[in-house]
Amino acid sequence: MQYTGIYTISQTYTAMAAADTLLELTAASDTGVDLLRAWVGPRGAVLDQVQEIIIWRGPNSSASATAFAAGDIETHHPGHAAFGGTARHTILTEATSQDTIIEDGFHFQNGWVWLPIPEERVRIAGGDTMGIRFDIAPDAAMGIACGMTFGELG
Repeated sequence: MQYTGIYTISQTYTAMAAADTLLELTAASDTGVDLLRAWVGPRGAVLDQVQEIIIWRGPNSSASATAFAAGDIETHHPGHAAFGGTARHTILTEATSQDTIIEDGFHFQNGWVWLPIPEERVRIAGGDTMGIRFDIAPDAAMGIACGMTFGELG
């Protein structure tokens, strides 16, 4: 697959305690995006709990979230242009339409890594949004680090 750029977004939350989208991105209107990798890992005290997580996509983005600054979206290859879409964290109001694509679970002590083979990659069309989300709140506030690596289609 030929990508015009490969990018990573990541965020650390000190007290995640809700059923929330952790990260989301919206493709530029004229290009699509493939999700290449996603992960969640513990930070600080670790719960002895299995956590449900989903990868979702939809036609709209969250109503209230913090956009990553251009410099906070890591470009993997020097010379590639900045990501043409928008990436967000600290989602306060969820997107109104989310289709679950992948539903999974993991134990907090192990963390979660989704590393699909090429045929399993989640793709969104121009203007669409995808994200990773805790579908059910953790039993207690938990420090986590999470991220998504994605390729912008040429």
